[in-house]
Amino acid sequence: MSKPSIFKRIFDLTTDKALFIGLLILLFGVPIIFSPYTQCTVFLIKTVFFQTVVFALFILLVAGKLLRKESFVSIPLKVPLFLFLLLGFLSFFRTPYHHAVLEELLKFLSYFCLYVLVLETVRDSKRRKVVINALIFVTLAVCVYGILQRVGFYLFNWVPASGFRISSFYGNPNLLATHLVAVIPLLFVLILKKLNWTGIMAGATLGLALVCLIFTGTRSSWIGFVGSLVFLFFLLRWVKTFKLNWKALLTLGIIFLIVLSIIIINWDIIAGRISQMISFSGSVSIRIHLWEVTFDLIKSAPILGTGLGTFPVEFSRFKYPDFNLEVPIENILNAHNEYLEILAEMGILGLVIFLWFLSGFFGYAFRYIKNKKEQRLIVSGLISGVTAVLVGSLFNLGLRWTGSAFIFWFLISFTLSMISNEQKSKKTPTKQKKITLLHPVIYAMAILAIFLIAFWHIRMYQANVHLSKGESLLRKGKKAEAISELEKSWDKNPFCEVAVYLLGCLNLEQERFEEAKSWFERLEKLSPHFTNVHEWKGQLYFRLNELTMAEREYRLATKYRGTIFNHDMLGKIYFLEKRWDLAIEQFEFVCQKGSELLKTSPEPPRNKTLELKPEYKEKYEVTCAFIYCASCYYQLGEYLKTIQKLEQIEKEPLTSPQINSVVQLYVKIAWKYAQREVNLDLAVKLCHKAFEFEFSHPEMIHNTFAWVYFKKGMFKKAKEQMQKALELSPENQRYRKHLSIMEDALRGKFKKVKMGDFEE
Repeated sequence: MSKPSIFKRIFDLTTDKALFIGLLILLFGVPIIFSPYTQCTVFLIKTVFFQTVVFALFILLVAGKLLRKESFVSIPLKVPLFLFLLLGFLSFFRTPYHHAVLEELLKFLSYFCLYVLVLETVRDSKRRKVVINALIFVTLAVCVYGILQRVGFYLFNWVPASGFRISSFYGNPNLLATHLVAVIPLLFVLILKKLNWTGIMAGATLGLALVCLIFTGTRSSWIGFVGSLVFLFFLLRWVKTFKLNWKALLTLGIIFLIVLSIIIINWDIIAGRISQMISFSGSVSIRIHLWEVTFDLIKSAPILGTGLGTFPVEFSRFKYPDFNLEVPIENILNAHNEYLEILAEMGILGLVIFLWFLSGFFGYAFRYIKNKKEQRLIVSGLISGVTAVLVGSLFNLGLRWTGSAFIFWFLISFTLSMISNEQKSKKTPTKQKKITLLHPVIYAMAILAIFLIAFWHIRMYQANVHLSKGESLLRKGKKAEAISELEKSWDKNPFCEVAVYLLGCLNLEQERFEEAKSWFERLEKLSPHFTNVHEWKGQLYFRLNELTMAEREYRLATKYRGTIFNHDMLGKIYFLEKRWDLAIEQFEFVCQKGSELLKTSPEPPRNKTLELKPEYKEKYEVTCAFIYCASCYYQLGEYLKTIQKLEQIEKEPLTSPQINSVVQLYVKIAWKYAQREVNLDLAVKLCHKAFEFEFSHPEMIHNTFAWVYFKKGMFKKAKEQMQKALELSPENQRYRKHLSIMEDALRGKFKKVKMGDFEE
């Protein structure tokens, strides 16, 4: 018997069995995989693992089909799927942010590949049982780790949202909750169907899953869970293919009592989460503000949207000035509403196609439930889980992240594979042929494609590892080493906005202005409004004395992030340009917002959501803003408003330069009043105020005070003040001249003197 050729052995890798094993690896791997070495611990590694494996499996499937001359199984709902992918592909030509489109398009392509793989490989009852058991076990593993987190045990360094909320292997409570609500209805119907070994495992997993769902604190998924229960109740009344037995009732009763006791024990926390939802406070308020801006984004391109994957890039353009004061998140990635996000990125057309697909999916399921007896109960559980996710997606981002989105698309694919399992692939009978040149060529192309995809994903992973190291070094204050790691991250992934952003900021801090400008120019092409980049670019141009460019950046900064810092810097630019009215407008904003800040101690922390902030001592700069504002009013001749601004910070702890500025303004106003011979009593008070501060040049106050008294006709006091000025500055010939004028006035030789401008 001849030994099989190498190509024949490779060919065997593309059999249904091998592909099915690959699918199970995905089902177990995606929910539980994590990496302690990357910046985000769980998010990136799930994407890298899933897309690498699913594309590899799909390429092998296609290669095998070509070689065996087989057609694919009938793909349900292929028209809306292809149209959605086509619309996403066209986004590539409609937006300059090609990398953002490509990244999101790859996600949807990977879900489509998963869809086809499940339809191709899960086509008999034996494999369906294996898949259902795999779903039970992976959910059990996720729940067990979630419970361990609740009691304080962590496998990796992930900071949960609070001590109450758990995230398991998902790194985010909302994503974990999406997984749980998707699977809970299936676990429920498995108990109802038959309490065999699978039913017992489903019962144990259901109990843990419900407890974990409570501990996620994810209200959107709680709503989705309730919605799925109502939906499932009506389906079960319709199906009527099972009989409740005492074992099932006892199991469900025990689960109910356990869950109820957990709710009672943690009721204060749960009630707090619910009260926020009712009162529209906390994160509920944040979502409302997000949707406000998202609606404006939708209006900008209502038919086709701004482009697949461009939401985080385009969102900042539509922020209102105080948005970041109400939403303390630096870089908005998602709308927290899947339907609004599809509307924003893909327009009305994209949302219609998506809803077309969903309605087709439920149409297939309802027809199956109505016309067939076999597996109706399982399909009812599956579509109830899909319903739970769709309801929760009104308020969360579960479908935008690989881990939770994988479960959603897997359930859809699995449901349709059950419904259409009678449709076999159409094989063309072929004789056993010798291996031709075509076979190795096809396999070589398949292996090359798999290698390229794997290589690309590995580079993304490596880039994120370097980014993680860079951020860790940055937190330790080792900026030079951090720059080295961040440059390695950018070298592996030139589209990593965070690395480019940090490199720009760090180079600016080290006064390497040309390098900083170069990094910010790169970021402009990737994400022009990334986090607080306009603040940093404004700082760059301000320090280069390019005031026109600095003004442009800070105007954008005040538009997208209306913070005290941004308005203060814009005010300083207008001040240097002597545009007093515009400067006053900005400084008044800072004074108004900063008044409460001056009453607090210690200084409140600035928003910590992302990486770096330009150096800004808030209390100090707020008091400076009052002084700047007063100076602008002085330049416009509005002296009473100048005095009013200065009086507001008299009791604040001022630095020596600030004291000098305050005193000079008081003295200059007093000089102006004396010069014009008006408000002389107020001028006297201003001079007295000036003496209350430790001014570095008190002789200037005495000189001004002398002239105020002189204009009031109080020549003796005028002489006394001028003598004190001369004592402090004996070399000042100008003061000597002033003293002689006042002595002449005392001797009756008074003559009207025209005062010159104030000399600082």
